[in-house]
Parts: sequence; structure tokens; C-alpha cells
Amino acid sequence: MFEIAALGILISSFFVEFTGLYPGGIVVPVWISFYVDQPYRVMGTVMIALICLGSYKFLRRYLFLYGRRRFVIMVLLSTFLSLLIRQLDIYGGFKPVELETVGWIIPGLLANTMERQGILVTLVSTFAVALTVKLITVLIL
Repeated sequence: MFEIAALGILISSFFVEFTGLYPGGIVVPVWISFYVDQPYRVMGTVMIALICLGSYKFLRRYLFLYGRRRFVIMVLLSTFLSLLIRQLDIYGGFKPVELETVGWIIPGLLANTMERQGILVTLVSTFAVALTVKLITVLIL
């Protein structure tokens, strides 16, 4: 797993250098690549990232949220929402599908990048790098 993470960070870094686009941060595509075979988990991560982004856009009307504060609010929202989804499952709540997230922080990192460079560009970049990492690890390792 360490080798895959190191390889993924290297691929993400090259992607940023050559394209100037951030794939949700350097580690986000690496973690997404670990869960490519679990589409509901990946969809849950994107869904939470979009909810974080929408919540941030609402909150910034009333609060001064730029720079470091923006990053912190995205990660806190991501953690809260990811834990909320898990609690629905623990207490026997209604979950029509196994909707989980890839970690607690990954959706916040993704939302933070979406705010800076746009939703579509971020998602395409993230999945391009994640699928590249997965393909290389399947072929080599």
C-alpha cells in the first residue's frame, strides 16, 4: 500500500506540473484509486464534496471565509457529514444503498479544490489521475 501511495503522489505531482490543474489535492486521487471498485463510496465522496461546497457558498455570505478559514470549514463540514452518514448506518437508519465516503477529510479536500478551479475540471482531473494510478498498479504490482 505504501508503494501505491508513493506512486500515486508522484503521478499527481507530475499531473499538476504538466497541466497546472489540481486533481483535488495531491493525495485525493490516490485514495480514490483505492476505492475505484466501490462506486457507491466514490459517489458518496463526490456527493459530500458537493454538499460541502454548497454549504460553504451559503456560509460565505454571512461569514468571512477565505484562505485558511475556507479550507478549515470545508474539512470540518466534510468530517461532520461523513460521520453523519456513518451514524445513519450504525443506528439502523434508512440507507437505500451502501453510501459511504473515502475517509472523512477527502471530500473536504475535493470541495476546496472545486471552489478554486471549478467542479467539472476538478472531477475530471481527479478521476483521470485516480484511474491512471489504478491502471498502473494493476499492471505493475
